[in-house]
Amino acid sequence: MRASYPRAIAWLVWNDDCSWLDDNEATLSITACLVCDLFGKSARQLVADMRKFRAAEGDS
Repeated sequence: MRASYPRAIAWLVWNDDCSWLDDNEATLSITACLVCDLFGKSARQLVADMRKFRAAEGDS
């Protein structure tokens, strides 16, 4: 399996402690910071994509 940004988003939502995701001034987890660095995404983009994925999965 090859690493990809969408797979990283899914992994974070399913496996990381995402309690920070609901905060307006979110402090990203170390794992989330690593995903930003690896895939060249901003923290704002990562949070938006994770919220979108979580909503699509029906877990709010």
